[in-house]
Amino acid sequence: DSKAWFRASLDKVHCIKQVVHYYDTIPYDKDTHTCSRDTCTCEGGACDYWPLTVYYENTVPGDYVPSGCKLGETVEITAEVWTFVQVKEMVIIPLGSLLNS
Repeated sequence: DSKAWFRASLDKVHCIKQVVHYYDTIPYDKDTHTCSRDTCTCEGGACDYWPLTVYYENTVPGDYVPSGCKLGETVEITAEVWTFVQVKEMVIIPLGSLLNS
């Protein structure tokens, strides 16, 4: 079962506070994903169609995990209902500069 996806690989682990996924005419059609330590919740019109995850792909997480964001080096949107992922623009907002490089 192969699903379409859009993946943003970051330069290092970041504490992701929010991701805004614009999928059509800006600024009207967008999903806003707000992240906490364990998950990201979504507000918008296509949240069920294109869910977002923040995760580790190439590094191992450290012991310190802040509560107001999700640690990861990869942000990914997958197609859960449709067979495609539409991305016009994606804004990834980290929570300050908490981590050493």
